[in-house]
Amino acid sequence: MSDLKWLPGEPMRFFGLDADFDRRDLKRAYGKAIRQYKPETHPAEFGMIREAYERLEKSLRYGQQMQSLAQASQAWEVDDSHQGEPIEDPVPRTSASPEIQPTLTSRSVVPSTPKPDLTLRQLAVVDPVAATAKLDSTVRRSPQDYYIAAVLADAVSTRATPKYLGHLIDGLIAFPDDPGLTSLTSEFLRTEIPDEILSKTIEFVAQKITTPLFYVLTESLWLRLIESSEFGVVKNLLDQCERAIRQDDPAVRTTFQLRLMRSAIWTAPSDWSAQIIHEIETHSASLNYTAQIDLQFLVDLQTLLRSPKRRDPIRQQLLGAVRAACRYDETRSVAQAVQLLSEVARDSTAFRESFPIQNNDEDMAWVSVIESVVDQLEAYQESSSDAASVDENRLAAQSLQLIKDLFPDIGLVVRAVDQAKFRYKSVPMLVWLIVIPVVAALPLIIALSVAFGGNQWAAILTLTGLVFIIVGVVWSFFGWLYPKKLAPRQEQFKQTRLMRDYAKYWRARLFRFSQACGEPIHVQCIRIAQMGRQTNQAGVSDLAIHFIRQDSGLVVFAALQRILK
Repeated sequence: MSDLKWLPGEPMRFFGLDADFDRRDLKRAYGKAIRQYKPETHPAEFGMIREAYERLEKSLRYGQQMQSLAQASQAWEVDDSHQGEPIEDPVPRTSASPEIQPTLTSRSVVPSTPKPDLTLRQLAVVDPVAATAKLDSTVRRSPQDYYIAAVLADAVSTRATPKYLGHLIDGLIAFPDDPGLTSLTSEFLRTEIPDEILSKTIEFVAQKITTPLFYVLTESLWLRLIESSEFGVVKNLLDQCERAIRQDDPAVRTTFQLRLMRSAIWTAPSDWSAQIIHEIETHSASLNYTAQIDLQFLVDLQTLLRSPKRRDPIRQQLLGAVRAACRYDETRSVAQAVQLLSEVARDSTAFRESFPIQNNDEDMAWVSVIESVVDQLEAYQESSSDAASVDENRLAAQSLQLIKDLFPDIGLVVRAVDQAKFRYKSVPMLVWLIVIPVVAALPLIIALSVAFGGNQWAAILTLTGLVFIIVGVVWSFFGWLYPKKLAPRQEQFKQTRLMRDYAKYWRARLFRFSQACGEPIHVQCIRIAQMGRQTNQAGVSDLAIHFIRQDSGLVVFAALQRILK
């Protein structure tokens, strides 16, 4: 069970993560935590967990630029200027809004008489006005001073002001690498900015922060703006802000673009999306492994969005689930994505009709995109350790029954092999090796007989000519005609007929097996191979596995079954 005592100081310890955790580990731990602290029943706890998750998720994506943020709340644990005392919030802020708490306002109106030896932190608690005055007269401020000034700005004001954010930004200008200020600013922008001032807030930050840190701080605002505004507004504001960036870091900007595109690709013009993806690809050498996966996801998703088949009802529903999974607040869209995918996964007949066997680039893109989304959604569901144990006996019985059902029709499925060989090798070889030598030899025999009058030399030359003709015909067939011209056609004919007969006799049975099994496709293949060896039907199992790997629709369908389980 996740212990909240580790938040916000030690998020990795709260989630139970090792130092080398990856995105899947983080998402699985996060999903387990929010099942324990659901947002509708534990809003405060959920907010803390969400903030910890986003910090760690950012550290994975931005790499070294964000690694220090994972321990941001520990950065100010000890302040040398305050005799080693822990730094506490001098004026606690509400998590919902920046409005002043009544007790603090009254405290600022009727200040107490502080002792002259009070530290700034202590003075801020008993007399915010005096603490503010003391800060204003301080020439050299520490990062903690900027934070105290930010909190006091709300405490001494009679109305809500943007000064809290302003002081944090000023602190980042003075200390751009300070993890505490960066974490506080990022969290404030993520949670405290209402939708109606998203654009103004982004503009304000862009005017103050002209380094790549701008991307890190405002990422959450951009994602919300994409969902609430027309794309033209987003693009114009993005162009305006990027012109203000004075220090460019391709790695940070590319990481920002990757996250932005997951939301923007659905509403942006295809030309603009292609341009941004191309820019990301030009800097792909600087991307870490996680970012490389994100880039491939965008490339495949762009292929699907450009396809004319996207209007198919099943594919539309799948794209709807993918779009839900790409939204900024994943926890609120997971349920929608799971529902859409579950509906598709229950109707194998409609799915087979929507995904005929083609094996083109679009089919490969579907496999990549759906498996990525299923991996993401599985992280929010029960882990394998929490789920019921696998019923090995039931799965073994299902695998055995599959082999029995497939065996009677194996001859009909593989007949294309003999048909292709007969059509593109046997018949052409007979024609080439018999008809052509005969046709070529007759003129030779007649010509030599006329020239030499049928004597011994005519016979010798005729025999020599026939040998050269036969050798030439054999070489031309096996060395040129068959490998260069006929073999490719034979292979194409064989594959086409094999897949046609597979779809006719075996495909529906394998779809039903995948639906009943509910395991990843590679696990299904292992079970089929094992059962084939146990029953001395390795030929059937090997052929079935070959077809499974060639059937992109089946691979996608099998991935969806993991959602149902």
